[in-house]
Amino acid sequence: LVPGAPANRHPSIADEAFTIDGMDWAAAPAVLPFDACAASAGGPELPSIALEEPARGRTITIGWSDDDREEYQVPSGDPPAPVTVREALQVNHFTTAGSIERVVSAIDDMTAPGAPVELDLTLPPADEVPDEGLLVRVTTVVRDGRGGVDHAVRALCVVR
Repeated sequence: LVPGAPANRHPSIADEAFTIDGMDWAAAPAVLPFDACAASAGGPELPSIALEEPARGRTITIGWSDDDREEYQVPSGDPPAPVTVREALQVNHFTTAGSIERVVSAIDDMTAPGAPVELDLTLPPADEVPDEGLLVRVTTVVRDGRGGVDHAVRALCVVR
């Protein structure tokens, strides 16, 4: 810490807008069913997603706020002089079933302001989905490279 410098804030992803296939996707409820999720699925906290033939990716979008990318100063040049830069955010994606097209996304100076992170979720194959549905958790972790971190969990129920 530099005396008199502004405090480093954590980025926030939990309060950002998530969608799956264009539908609002709210934070997962605190208690999720381990089995038979189809009986309680439906709505933005636990959407029900049906398998389709042929299989297709499901588009996830994750919003972010520009204020999560703080400005700070670094020394640059010879002799060193303070230069103001903005944090880059590293966004990691994890799923408990199926697969996500990539495990990391970046939000940096090349990212258009307000452009959501967009990626595809491939659902698990039908032989892995019980008749009562399969609970799938998608966890997103954001890091700012200076010690700030936050995470968000979304859930869905895959049904046949």
